[in-house]
Amino acid sequence: MSQADDLRSLAGKVAIVTGGGTGLGRAIAETLVARGAQVALIGRRPEPVERAAQALNQRREQAAWAATGDVSRPEDVARFVAEVQAHFSHIDILVNNAAVAEVAPFAEMPWDLFQRALDINIGGTARMIQAVLPAFRAAAGGAIVNVSSIASRMVFPGSAAYAASKGAVEGLTRALAVELAPLGIRVNAVAPYAIATEAWNGMMAAHPEMEAPLRATIPLGRFGHPQEVAELVAFLVSPAAGFINGAIYAINGGATSAL
Repeated sequence: MSQADDLRSLAGKVAIVTGGGTGLGRAIAETLVARGAQVALIGRRPEPVERAAQALNQRREQAAWAATGDVSRPEDVARFVAEVQAHFSHIDILVNNAAVAEVAPFAEMPWDLFQRALDINIGGTARMIQAVLPAFRAAAGGAIVNVSSIASRMVFPGSAAYAASKGAVEGLTRALAVELAPLGIRVNAVAPYAIATEAWNGMMAAHPEMEAPLRATIPLGRFGHPQEVAELVAFLVSPAAGFINGAIYAINGGATSAL
């Protein structure tokens, strides 16, 4: 194994991936396991995270463990992190991927939907980080990647709640990168757009008239693959990215550069 491979290895590391049962979360978990990590998956619905963990354990024995929980509920977060600590004995990596995209005209959006986007997308991210800090302190360091969105920079009608929550995620990322650096904890974010997850593909199938206009916003002329986001996340939590802190990585085929 080359020195570069060693720096990208996650062997011996334990990672939490929220929203890990489907889409980006599952792709991220698969890539972390491929790099040698063990992963703990959390999701609001038991079936997807349990299926994802089972598939990962078929690849490598004891590679994954799953639990059900809602990151917007403090009691769920506290329980989940305590269970991960008890199951794996340590936590080294946190990937905050769980999110909801509430879309509606702002003037007509019920407040509970707006609040839910905030509670999960930014509140859940902050709660998870706060909950893992004792484990990171015990390990004398850790790596956090928050999943943001192009919506923090490029907005569409009806996206107020989602854009506000993802803008807050990026602000939190920068603030904690500074605050937690003395503890050896790095905090970065990725901001994807038009990634061909199951949900995205389903939306394109339901609204085929949207595909061409959306592709036209992307200089590379295609949608992204979940694996491309997962590879970036795996790099950011690896020793190879040891001097990267407080960065927000756009992964959108050049869409924000074309604005």
